[in-house]
Order: sequence, then structure tokens, then C-alpha cells
Amino acid sequence: MNITQRDRHKLFTQLQSAIGEPAAGSLMELLPLHPNSELATRADMAALTTTVRGELSGFRGELSEVRGEIAELRGEMHTGFADLRTELKGDIVSLEGRMSQFEGRLSHEVGRLYRWGAAVVTANAVTTITVLLAG
Repeated sequence: MNITQRDRHKLFTQLQSAIGEPAAGSLMELLPLHPNSELATRADMAALTTTVRGELSGFRGELSEVRGEIAELRGEMHTGFADLRTELKGDIVSLEGRMSQFEGRLSHEVGRLYRWGAAVVTANAVTTITVLLAG
């Protein structure tokens, strides 16, 4: 049997006449607003608790899997960075070797240019002196 607000009000009015307004108000507060079929029982709460605990357990399992995947990714990244460091060190050593070779070739070419310049200056000086002495 569902009791409507109208039914509750009628009951309150009758109680008010019979026992007075304060007592009628107190009694009405003790009566549930909703039908018994809508009230949760201890068994309902226990079943809900079991369901929530089951879902939480499943969530914990999924969270554990995610943590495992993160740990695996962290390991892969660590390995990848170590490989990258090794590769970069090798590239740097290779570049240093090539720079050393370039510096050696540059030094050789500068020496050649210096000797050539000295030879040109000497030849020009000899020519100038020859022209001055001949003239």
C-alpha cells in the first residue's frame, strides 16, 4: 500500500486533533516518507557492500596490471636511453677523429700556403732587385 502526501496530511490533521500539534508532528517525523519496498535493508546493504568490494578488487587488479606495464615501459626506456648514450658516445668519438684528421690536413695546407707565399715573396724580391740592378 502506497501512502500519498495527501494521505499523510489527512493523518496529521486527525492526529493533531487527537493528541495536539507537537505530538502529531513528532509522530509524523517517525513515519517513513517512502514505502517499505523502497527502503534499504541490511541484506540490501550487505549485497551492495559485496558488489562494491568485488568491483574494488577488480579495480585493484587492473591497477596492478597498469603498474606492471609502467614498470616494463620504465625498463624499456632505461635500456633505450642506455643504447642512445652508447650510440652518441660512439658518434662523438668518430667526430673527434674526423676533426683531428681535418685539423691535420688544414695544418698541412696552411704550411703549403705559407711556403708558397714565401716562395712568391722571394721570387718577387729577386725580380725587383734584378730590375733595380739592371736599371
